[in-house]
Amino acid sequence: MTGEMVWFNQAHLFHSSNLPAEVRDSLVEMLGEDHLPRDTRFADGSPMPDSLLDEVRAVLDAETVSFRWEAGDVLMLDNMLVAHARSPFKGPRKVVVAMAQPHGNLVRAG
Repeated sequence: MTGEMVWFNQAHLFHSSNLPAEVRDSLVEMLGEDHLPRDTRFADGSPMPDSLLDEVRAVLDAETVSFRWEAGDVLMLDNMLVAHARSPFKGPRKVVVAMAQPHGNLVRAG
């Protein structure tokens, strides 16, 4: 462990602003703002403004590191220190090993 502060959150993915506009608009029309099946809110239940999540996405985009994979490449990362991408992928891929170890120093907010 490095003791570094990390962003370990997926609010930007689950917030309704991450949906296509037409899908979001339809859901709001059918269900109302407070009953969306996919949304993220502050701990007190108040809505997070779209602009806040846009800012989070912009920071993540600015910090993104990409590289061209070559045959035989292997990637190992600490998922607590990096937010691995889910960029579109085509072609053969083989996951040989997936490693995990419980992290004992997680702090829950609230």
